[in-house]
Amino acid sequence: MMKRLYYNLQYGCAFFLVSVFCFGFASCNQYKSAADMEILPLHPYQASNTDYNADISKSHTFIVKFYFIRGATDATDKLSEKVDSFLRKELKKDSINFNDYGSYIVRIFRESSKINQDYRENVDGIFSDMLGSHEDDLLFEYEWERKEFTGRKFYKNGKMIKKTSNEKVKLSFISPGKCPQQISLNEHGFQTYQPFN
Repeated sequence: MMKRLYYNLQYGCAFFLVSVFCFGFASCNQYKSAADMEILPLHPYQASNTDYNADISKSHTFIVKFYFIRGATDATDKLSEKVDSFLRKELKKDSINFNDYGSYIVRIFRESSKINQDYRENVDGIFSDMLGSHEDDLLFEYEWERKEFTGRKFYKNGKMIKKTSNEKVKLSFISPGKCPQQISLNEHGFQTYQPFN
C-alpha cells in the first residue's frame, strides 16, 4: 500500500513538473513569435463607397483599409497593442484620406493559406474570391466616425468576441490643419504623402 502511494506521488510530481515546463515553453515561444509578427498591406488594399458613387455627401462616405498580420493566430490584447502602434504611424501617412471621409475603417486579418501577400481579390463571376468570404481570418476592426475613434473590435472565427470603447482606448492621431501634400503610390498600391516644398 505504501509502495503504491509512493509511486502515485512520484508520478504526480513528475506530471506536475512536465506540465509546468510545457506551459513555460509555450509562453516563451508565444512571446518570441510575437516579436516576429509583421503587419502588411492586403489586396485590394482599400475600398470606398465613392468608388461607385462620387456624389455621396462627405458625412456618408467611408474608406476601408486592409492588412494582414504575418505570424498571428488570435486577436489578443498584446497583439492589439502592436496594431495600435502600427496604426499611429500609418494614419499620419494617410492623413488626407482620414480627413476626407466620414468614416475611416481598418480591417486586419491573420495570415493563412489564402490570406497572404499573394492574395488577390477576384470579382470575376464563378471564379470570384471576395475578401468578405474570408471572415474567419479577420482579427481586428478599427473605426473612426468624423475623425473620432468609435472602437476597436476583436474577432474569432468570423464572430466579434470583444469591443473596446473609446473611453478605454484613445487613438486620436491626426491633428487638424495639415499642410497641402502631393500624392504618389508605393509598391503596394497605397497612397503615400509628402508635403509640397
